[in-house]
Amino acid sequence: MTWSLPGLAFAIWTLVNLMPRALHHHKWYQATFPEYPADRKALIPFIL
Repeated sequence: MTWSLPGLAFAIWTLVNLMPRALHHHKWYQATFPEYPADRKALIPFIL
């Protein structure tokens, strides 16, 4: 990773693109599989 504007833009775009998908898939897993761990986080361990 470089500390440049294009590198920062890429990192932000990737986060904005993948975060909603991760949250949606996490909710789907919780609804579909009853044995899915309730305390598992979708994106950042122990936070989100």
